[in-house]
Amino acid sequence: QDARSEEEARGMKDYFKKLLQKVINKIKSFRKKQEARSEEEEARGLKDYFKKLLQKAINKIKSLRNKQDARSE
Repeated sequence: QDARSEEEARGMKDYFKKLLQKVINKIKSFRKKQEARSEEEEARGLKDYFKKLLQKAINKIKSLRNKQDARSE
């Protein structure tokens, strides 16, 4: 069971590492397009993107918790 917990922890670490890389890449992309957009449009785009990204992370955590709870039963 400890091995499984360590494996899940590694999986979460890898997931959040990839998620962070996506955020970094998205920010770089927004910076490149900055000249073509107004500051207000850019802020709205970033806000929407982070909102969706946060929801994905929350859903992933819920999914992993549900799987862990199912194994515990």
